Amino acid sequence: MEDIRKDQLIKKIWYEVSQSLDLDIECPPYRLIFEKRATYNQSPENNKMVSQLKFSVDNAFLIGDWTEFNFPCSIESSILSAKKICAKLAMES
Repeated sequence: MEDIRKDQLIKKIWYEVSQSLDLDIECPPYRLIFEKRATYNQSPENNKMVSQLKFSVDNAFLIGDWTEFNFPCSIESSILSAKKICAKLAMES
């Protein structure tokens, strides 16, 4: 990733996101951060712990790549996690 300029990378990312979500808007302001220690350790012990997490606030939800185990530590798992929460909210309203 270091060989691609950040502005070029975000254009590629936004293109894929906007196509996937059928968005016809310009890329919103962004901040792209590379963090070497950002990958969550998806060990069996940590997966079990995360699967048992309960959040006690009614209007807040835990989402992100670390909450999904189908595609560990990936953008796909982040998107899947957000889609599941959106579907849950749609069912409740």
